[in-house]
Amino acid sequence: MVGWERCVLRPGFVIEKWLTIRWPGVFSIYTFALTNFLLVGVALACCLYACRSSVLQGMALAAVWLAFNRLSYALSVSANPEFLELAFLAIAWVATSRGSQSVQGASTAAALTKLVPVIFLIAPAIRRQWYSLIAFVVIYVPVVILVGYGQGMSPVQTALETVFPFHSSVRKSVALPVAHGEYLGLNSAIGRVVIGSWDGDTAEAVKVSLWLVQAITACILAGLVAACTWAIYTLHRSRVVSPNSAVALTYALLFGLMPLATLNAHQHTFIFLLPTFAALISVLAQDEPSTMRRAIFGSAFLACYVYLGVPAALLLIDRVLRSSMVSWWAKAEPIWGTLLLMGLMLGYVLVRSRSNTHLTAAVKGRVE
Repeated sequence: MVGWERCVLRPGFVIEKWLTIRWPGVFSIYTFALTNFLLVGVALACCLYACRSSVLQGMALAAVWLAFNRLSYALSVSANPEFLELAFLAIAWVATSRGSQSVQGASTAAALTKLVPVIFLIAPAIRRQWYSLIAFVVIYVPVVILVGYGQGMSPVQTALETVFPFHSSVRKSVALPVAHGEYLGLNSAIGRVVIGSWDGDTAEAVKVSLWLVQAITACILAGLVAACTWAIYTLHRSRVVSPNSAVALTYALLFGLMPLATLNAHQHTFIFLLPTFAALISVLAQDEPSTMRRAIFGSAFLACYVYLGVPAALLLIDRVLRSSMVSWWAKAEPIWGTLLLMGLMLGYVLVRSRSNTHLTAAVKGRVE
């Protein structure tokens, strides 16, 4: 295995590569492609179970997932690492809602085919779920050491790659995506705004604006992580939001952060928003006492959902209004819709946590 591309913080990639080399007849691209359908089913089932959805709500959530065009795209390109992350993080959501700290930590560790899912440790850290954090370390650290050893890396190199994963490639990660519309991450979108061009060779412009793009991206991400940390802390201490809804909103925020925290995001990266919409639908349908608030935020979340992944709805609008919204959507940056969605969720948590509405039955039972 020595000599293959080193990516310690992407152990999933390395392990899958090892499997294809060791058993090529069993682990082929078709194996992983078919496995993706199973992983989607597992993720959806976990979301339904975590949301405690009824049969009718489950059918509605399944329809929401199937209508999301980023999901069909992800299946068409066989985005196996993303589907693995989606399934394991959904399992972690179920474990959190059921109070199983060890499963929560182990599932989060298993989801780290890339570094980004580490943001899900915010929840157990705030909740002081030490068994979850210990389980994460027990699972993740040996895997990283094994992958590093298998790639011929010394302990020092492995430690450096673990602590500073982007120290040798941060320029490349920002410079390359800006010039190509297939990259849809936050840094890419900001870079295109700074440079002011979608097409053409923008390498020189990126060099000039590189540090500005990095600074803006870092500030936005830091602000979002801080805001989400505050929101999760607020939900944890809230006596207005039911425990199940607090967990659902926590994971809605964390899943929403995934596309924003992924430097080189693609269309399939936005499948992580599916659990977010599942959680929002569940909370608004089951645990929102205010009809007005349900209508306002429900409409806003629906608009984000359409913008982020349902161009067929825009086609209907085009036919009625004789507009060209579908053409506009094809060139739109989905990351801005994700930012808007995050802002709306943070606003909802703020409004809901400060609501003077009477406690829900679930919370009353916990208090009594």
